[in-house]
Amino acid sequence: MPTVLIADDEENIRRGLQYIIDWEQEGFTVAGDAATGTEALRKILALLPDLVLMDIHMPGMQGLDVIRAAREQGFKGRFIVISGYSEFSYAQTALRYGVTDYLTKPVDEDELQKLAAKIAGEIREESETKARRSRILQDSGIALFHELLRDENAAARYTRQELAGMHMDTDLFRTVIFEPYEKSTGTDAMRVHASDLLDNYMDRDAYLSLSEQGKELVLLRGRPAVEAFAAMSGRLLEGAAMEGSPISTVFIAAGPVVHDLSAVKSAVEQTVRLGEQRFYCEKGVHIVSVEEPREAGGKPENPDVSPEREDTGSVPEKEAEDTTPAPDTDGSLRTAARSKLWRQRLFEAVRDGSSRAAEDALSGMETELLEQEMSADGVRLFFSDLFVQLREEVLKTWPERAPGVDGTGRILEIVRASEFLYEILDYGEQLVRQMAGGAEGGSISDTMGEVLDYIDRNYAVNLRLESLAERFGYNSTYFGKVFTRETGTSFNSYLNSRRMEGAKQMLREGRLHIYEIAERSGYGNVDYFSRKFRQYMGMTPQEYRKNCGPSGSRKEPV
Repeated sequence: MPTVLIADDEENIRRGLQYIIDWEQEGFTVAGDAATGTEALRKILALLPDLVLMDIHMPGMQGLDVIRAAREQGFKGRFIVISGYSEFSYAQTALRYGVTDYLTKPVDEDELQKLAAKIAGEIREESETKARRSRILQDSGIALFHELLRDENAAARYTRQELAGMHMDTDLFRTVIFEPYEKSTGTDAMRVHASDLLDNYMDRDAYLSLSEQGKELVLLRGRPAVEAFAAMSGRLLEGAAMEGSPISTVFIAAGPVVHDLSAVKSAVEQTVRLGEQRFYCEKGVHIVSVEEPREAGGKPENPDVSPEREDTGSVPEKEAEDTTPAPDTDGSLRTAARSKLWRQRLFEAVRDGSSRAAEDALSGMETELLEQEMSADGVRLFFSDLFVQLREEVLKTWPERAPGVDGTGRILEIVRASEFLYEILDYGEQLVRQMAGGAEGGSISDTMGEVLDYIDRNYAVNLRLESLAERFGYNSTYFGKVFTRETGTSFNSYLNSRRMEGAKQMLREGRLHIYEIAERSGYGNVDYFSRKFRQYMGMTPQEYRKNCGPSGSRKEPV
């Protein structure tokens, strides 16, 4: 339903305009009101109402200045100007800014009702016309998109005018794949579709979408669409897709930016391959991108460090390689040798009842598998064999533990059903605890509560992942991975979120200057703090204090 925003500096007039006519009956929903010109402009740009009732004389910014600024920033909605002065000069200026009508105070109820009904009809007609045109363009564009998937030169069969009519005459494209986060639950589990996300950031004509083998394949068209998607994916990478959010049902693979329709076919193929890396994604990661390979579970920060070098009781990797035959074409001999070595380390973790040793060993396996770029099925086969053989060795040594350990069938079932590597690693830790008879040895998961409590109490100081890992006795790369797995967000995102929440509390209390709040939130530079706060809350610290502080009139935004 179209929305209306009411802007007037007098509260009784704002209330009167809201209730003088039945806006819902005329086809509108009242989106809100504004008492100053500055507030009106901010709400216009944030809420994008279809109609604005704007008083010309407003504190902060005059009504016509608000209209001009809104138009300059791309606002396409309608304005009805209201003033106590029926001067023709105001009407002339208002018309230059595309104002729909000009009313004088006191506003006549019948006149406003007729205007609202007329504008609602125009909006409906425009919406229907735009929808019909969009469907035609979408259908023709999708047909060409299908052709491009089969033949990279398909666009050559169309004239430039025909391509322009389908919005395919741009020199910038990007392919993106949307699919259910948990494949085993089927496509019905994807409650949020591509359009549900993209329509919040761009016009429907800016992209094409089609279904291919249970996935939604999207073609972004033009620089504005590509940049808008980058803004959306940036939010997802920072942890917007939290547990329980509808977005958590979606997984996104964002392919390369290409500059010609002939490159779309290869871009789609690359995007499909990129999406296959989802198996290696850490918990809570809902997007992989060619621009952010590490966030997508790419190769580790320090791939040259092999975990067995940290274990003085194990054979160094070089010696193991020297005594192992050269791998055959599929690397099975090397895999068998490495499996034996890792099985030994897990056996020692069971013997010592050490969850931490098990986590170290499994993290080492993860590092090696990432370096080898083994397929998901290959990884499942590797761990199925590893866990089953480990079970046999453990129960041969301690047969009395058999009742508390998963059977071979159960192990194979869990590993084969795992959609992500982290699920297999988590199960490996659980299996080691079963085999150890429930013994615990201080895993990082056990101390995560202490880690988060330390961050909450010390976020104002210069906290770094490396120093925090050292404080709690862990390797920083391993610590960062487990932190993300346990909390569902990265260390930097968690720290920034905690600092912002602390800043919001201080702003609401209203006792400190902005620069003092910046310092107490862990930001030495007040300008940098203000930029980060605006990114986090969508408003400056000053605006937040005004709206949500002790004297603010609005509740804190969600």
